[in-house]
Amino acid sequence: MKKRQTAVRPTYWLAGATLIKNDQYLFQYYKGDFFTLFLTQPRNETLHHQLKGKHLDPFHPVRLLYTDEFVFEIFLDRACIEEYKAFCPVMSNTDDLGILIPFWSIGMEQAVKAFCNSSLKGPLADRFIYARVIDLLIQLVHHIKEINERPAIDEATIKYAEKAKQIILDDLSNYDTVERVARKVGISELDLQLAFRKRFGMTVGKFSKIERMQFAHDMLEKTDDILLSVALAVGYNDPGNFSVAFKNYYGYSPGYIQRKKKLFNSQQRCTDSE
Repeated sequence: MKKRQTAVRPTYWLAGATLIKNDQYLFQYYKGDFFTLFLTQPRNETLHHQLKGKHLDPFHPVRLLYTDEFVFEIFLDRACIEEYKAFCPVMSNTDDLGILIPFWSIGMEQAVKAFCNSSLKGPLADRFIYARVIDLLIQLVHHIKEINERPAIDEATIKYAEKAKQIILDDLSNYDTVERVARKVGISELDLQLAFRKRFGMTVGKFSKIERMQFAHDMLEKTDDILLSVALAVGYNDPGNFSVAFKNYYGYSPGYIQRKKKLFNSQQRCTDSE
């Protein structure tokens, strides 16, 4: 069984970032006009805080920290945050934006991971990073507003939803039904769906589909695995069914990505040989 933690992305890259690398860690930072980004992997918050200390910008005092397989942190200019005050006044009340979000939404997690593994370089990479920063801020405003407007979520509901999420992520090759996930969590299917909607704003099935399709997309882009291997890695025993599901989700087939990658590699080899 393939585990998400070891399958496709052994390394996360920030486009255009400065790298500091040794056998134990990879540290990256990117300094923009109104923000500074830091990324450390593998996840080690103590090391992250030591490394970032040399590159902190005193004009970017507002921070937001995210940890997963890596540690991601963004520091922002106070004036930038003030631009969003009309949409979310509480954002201007603290220098630690993490205080405003007791949990991370799926949209915010995806916004963070969208920073990683772009192949863009030069000015386009800079534009890409700036666009991702704005996207993250928009997701943050939306998430804070949802938290403030929706009824409070009790700890038991959060625990059940988080457990279900982890069951799905731990083994994407095992395509459990919602009923089976609910049994593993220890509650009814209906209660799980309600808990998941309250915690993540979507159904269990929708979350599962998003994660599988994005994981499959990464495999197609980053590995030379055959289509059957990609399909099996995300829980499809039939490559044909996987191809249909993938095209319905993205609007193009897995073969399109494979052909595009093959063409790019061919052009790269021609360039290298000149």
